[in-house]
Amino acid sequence: MALAVAGVAGTVMIAVVRPGASAPAPSPQLMAELDAAIAQARREAEARAMALAARPRLGWIVATDEATVRNLTAAELGLRAEPGERIQLGQVMLKGAGGVASLIADPRGAEIPVAQAAFGPQLFISDRSLYVAAVAAIVPRDRRDELRGLLAVARPVDLTRPLRRMAGAGGSARLDVGGRALALGVVPTGPGAPARQIVEATLPAPGGPARLRLSMVAPAPSRRRAALGAALMFVTVFGAGVLWTLGRARGAAAPS
Repeated sequence: MALAVAGVAGTVMIAVVRPGASAPAPSPQLMAELDAAIAQARREAEARAMALAARPRLGWIVATDEATVRNLTAAELGLRAEPGERIQLGQVMLKGAGGVASLIADPRGAEIPVAQAAFGPQLFISDRSLYVAAVAAIVPRDRRDELRGLLAVARPVDLTRPLRRMAGAGGSARLDVGGRALALGVVPTGPGAPARQIVEATLPAPGGPARLRLSMVAPAPSRRRAALGAALMFVTVFGAGVLWTLGRARGAAAPS
């Protein structure tokens, strides 16, 4: 009986506990591709912001006000966003309540976390897309004791390669940045859909870490562990039968 109990316990442990098992981790290739895509968008945003802010006319424009800027033609302003890009021209007031005042944005009303990006590049989610924003300073030609100018550029993060990798593995993800979430990929559902497991990771990003929550196809059970468990169960049952047979034989041989 003791052998049977030990054998059953061992079988259960083989089925449940995997020596050296640890929490599942996302694919290193996927994390590397996400990191590279964000870094590329950061470089583009920083370079573009610096190039635009260096235009001499902006030194005069930022010293005016929102009404004046909105009356300028596109040619006079000289700021036009590239496809997928966002641009915002603003002022940082040095007196009074301070803060950042937007003069104009392209596309109109486009969101950029200018205040946060003024302290360094910022990763953010807007309109179901992922962006990196960067800010360059503009020295005004007038009113220097009152304000400073800034030019913010947000470039979209190209997620083509990470999405392709996730789709190939049958996975999807959710990216959490600054209290907002972005869904990446589609999870198959319904009858016949494979079992899934959740993997969480922290992704270093401009402005602060981002949380990545991956939904991945669960790995198939180990055939080796299953075979070992079956073998142990067989040995257990066989041994218990032998012990039972020997016990009966001893009982029959004992003097009455």
